[in-house]
Amino acid sequence: MALGDRIVVMEHGRVAQIGKPRDIYQRPATRFVAEFIGTMNRLTGRVSNGTFTCKAGGLAWPEAPASATEILFRPEDIRVVESGEATGLNGTVAAAFFLGDRTRLFVDVGEAQPLVIESTARRDFSHGDAVGLAIDPRGLLVL
Repeated sequence: MALGDRIVVMEHGRVAQIGKPRDIYQRPATRFVAEFIGTMNRLTGRVSNGTFTCKAGGLAWPEAPASATEILFRPEDIRVVESGEATGLNGTVAAAFFLGDRTRLFVDVGEAQPLVIESTARRDFSHGDAVGLAIDPRGLLVL
């Protein structure tokens, strides 16, 4: 993505999306493009009264399409917060990998796959830690 000013993503021999790297990464046209270009997190649930409710809790999202049963977002769009700052979502640290400038967390929220979080917090995380989660609604996708 650093080498080109336009990218073509192909799926089964057909063009799935053409665009600038930032557009394809932040606004993928399909689930395939979203997952092909980078790591995507997924939560399943339902929308009611401007809140997306899932196994991890509830996420206030006034712009949520009423028909949304699954939301996607990138690891950089979610962060670990103190329980008082959480947006209603909670999880448990399944694994933590210190990478120097960040810690890659795998957080169990009751879904088939744990959420992947890239945390820049200067703290130690351990397996089994309960954590509050905050998601930037600008990064939420419904595809």
